[in-house]
Amino acid sequence: RDRVNTIAVGEKTVGYNTDYHGFGLTLEFEGFNPSDKTCAVLGSGGSSRAVVSYLEDKGAKSISIVSRDPDSAAMKYPGLLCVSIDRFEAKDFDLVVNTTPVGMSPKAGFSPITKSQLNGAGFVMDLIYNPSETLLLKYARELDIPCLNGLYMLVAQAVMAEQIWNQKQYDRQLIHEIFEELQEL
Repeated sequence: RDRVNTIAVGEKTVGYNTDYHGFGLTLEFEGFNPSDKTCAVLGSGGSSRAVVSYLEDKGAKSISIVSRDPDSAAMKYPGLLCVSIDRFEAKDFDLVVNTTPVGMSPKAGFSPITKSQLNGAGFVMDLIYNPSETLLLKYARELDIPCLNGLYMLVAQAVMAEQIWNQKQYDRQLIHEIFEELQEL
């Protein structure tokens, strides 16, 4: 059910989704355990599939898909609550994850939801890493909501892809070191 974004070619061609693991390693890095948590995923495109799969596998209490087109989202995610982005309020959610491209460079300065809609969320993660602070993350910071961008996830995905291609396991410390170096740029 996850889309392939990394392919290992050999005697047998195998496809992987590094979004799933990159997202999971990012939550672990941040110390956020999704088990028994209420989660909202903004967007119903390709990245949302990996995020939803990870949250389901880790025992999230509930997952809501927040979309401009909740009927279409409901067809992609049967059994999950699908909410119109216009009606979404984050106040009862432990985790809000933005999987949409809204706010990404070169169209920075936009947010998929308003500051008032975000009020009350427990933790916010934006998969976007450029700019480093999206308008959504700026809102979270102004509301004193812990938040994180997608840079750690990007690095974790890259290291995971290298592992797949080189058939070699890298120490997780490598992810931390690359992440720290990129933050200093």
